[in-house]
Formats: sequence, C-alpha cells, structure tokens
Amino acid sequence: MTRIDLSTTDLHELLVPVLPHASTGKDDPHYNIVRLQVTDRVLYAVATDRYTLGATRHHLGDADPAKIAISVVDARNILRTFKHAKDYDPRLTLIIDQLQLPSTDNATPTGLSLRVDSEDGPRLTVQASAAPHIAWQPIVAKALHRSRTPVSPAVLLTPQYMSRWARAAHKWDHLTVLGGRARDPLVVLVAHRFIGLWMPVSGTDDFDPERALDGNPWLEELAGGDGEVEELLFPAAAPDAGTDLDTDLLVQAAELIVTTQFGSTSMLQRKLRVGFFMARRLMDLLEEHDIVGPADGTSAREVLIDGLGLDDAVERIRAGEVETAGEDV
Repeated sequence: MTRIDLSTTDLHELLVPVLPHASTGKDDPHYNIVRLQVTDRVLYAVATDRYTLGATRHHLGDADPAKIAISVVDARNILRTFKHAKDYDPRLTLIIDQLQLPSTDNATPTGLSLRVDSEDGPRLTVQASAAPHIAWQPIVAKALHRSRTPVSPAVLLTPQYMSRWARAAHKWDHLTVLGGRARDPLVVLVAHRFIGLWMPVSGTDDFDPERALDGNPWLEELAGGDGEVEELLFPAAAPDAGTDLDTDLLVQAAELIVTTQFGSTSMLQRKLRVGFFMARRLMDLLEEHDIVGPADGTSAREVLIDGLGLDDAVERIRAGEVETAGEDV
C-alpha cells in the first residue's frame, strides 16, 4: 500500500495539465488514461496520445514506490468530486492498494485501486486500468538531455494541439519551448511543475523559408516601416533602468562577463538591469574590444580573456571611445 498526502489544489495542479494530452478515443485504451507514479519522493502524473505527452510532478515526503493507471473518465470524476477554492483547500489522502476483484471461476485475482479520502468527508475509489505502463521517463530524458537549442524559426507546428498547453500554465506563466534536430520532438516546460513533448513537428532540413514567403501579400503590404513597432514591442529598457551607454556601464559588463566566464546577453540584461537591445549593444562593443567572440546563434559567446587579462581589457575600454546617450539602441 502506498499512501500520499496532499492538498486538493495539489491534486488539481497534478491532473488538470496532463488531461488534454490523453486520448479521447474509446478504442484507444492504452492512451485514454492518466498514469500516476511514485518514485524518489516525487509523485508524477503522465498522459499521452502519442502525438503529445504531458507530465507533472509533486514533491512528497516518505512514500513507497507505486504505479497505477486510471481512466480519463475517472480522473475527471476525481476532479469534480474534490474541489477547492481560495479559502477552502481540504487535505486529501491518496491510497494505492490491491483491490479484490470478483471472478466466475472461484479464483481471487487482485488488481490495483486508487482511493481518495478528503478530510471533510468525501471518498472515492476507482479501479486501475489494465493498460500497461510505458517507459515515459527515458523518452523524456532523451529529449531533455540533447543539445539544448531554441525552436528553429522554420519549425512547423500542428495547430490543433496548441490549446493543450494552456492548461499547464498559470496566469503569468509562459511556455519554454526547446527544439533540437529536425523531426525531434519539442520539449515544453512550465516552471518546475510541468514538462511535455510535442511530437507532430515537421522536419525543417529541406524546408525553404523563402518558398513559404514567395508571393505572400504580407511582404508587400508591410514593406518598409518607420521603426515605431520596434519601440512599441521591444523597449530598450525600463524608464528607471538607465539607458545611457557610458564607459562605466561597459566596464561593468566586461567585469561581469570575464569573472563569470559566461558570455550571455540575457545575463547582462538581468544583472545590469538594462533592456535587451542595450545588453546586445554592450555585447557587440565587448566583441570590438576582443573580450568576447562573435555571436553564434543563440549560444553564449566565447569569452576570450580570463581574470588575468581583465585589467588590460578595462584599460582598453577606458582609453577607447564609447557611444553614449542619444544613440538609438
């Protein structure tokens, strides 16, 4: 027997994001289920219909390892039975245990059941599905530990699956999407709560973006531009962030890059509290001063000097000319 203690909110955050990834077909019994698994003090919920996969996690205290698969219908019944509100979040106990099943040949086969008990009274017991467990962890691990690159601009997504990912995100969350080689699944992350795989992605090795834009009316209708869109959507920095690019700011950027040995534009943006375009301009100037190498896609730039060369680099920066306020960065 495995006993799991959690709140009603925890249960909803475990099941709701993965349900859209289960199959709704009655003739697809291996995929219209939600798999629950306890291992290494973590409770996972997983669902897939072979085209997408969603998994959530909830950290536990001591709990015995266990696996059980329940139908999508039973999972939804659990959510309807055990509800929570802003000021009402009952504690629940989930028990995965053997269930005696009736038999016509006088045998006493056993199967698994999931019982959910609430501190305020309701109880629900569901029988485990007979669907076999799938080795989902190695599949996700293989995609997660490959070369981590953002999604290619030419990746082709299957639109009917877009809404599936919305259930995994809270109001202010965003989806982090990591791609790989052509025809590899995309990895979708939401904070530390959710991970998913998106299988139906068209390969881009032989995809020509120019062909996709050939004759497209957007090219003609949106030709040119006066730069206002860039300022509207991508402000250089917050009003209080200090957008003047002076020598002291560039020295700070150089010291940060060299001491950390990490040539990341986003790190400069966070640590120096500047906008993206200001951070990118700083990185370009550091390249001109031979402190970092050239840009290589979305990867961090190579840092060309170590701490011993920092003083000389700072001296070069202070001896040079740095463009200051008034420049559109």
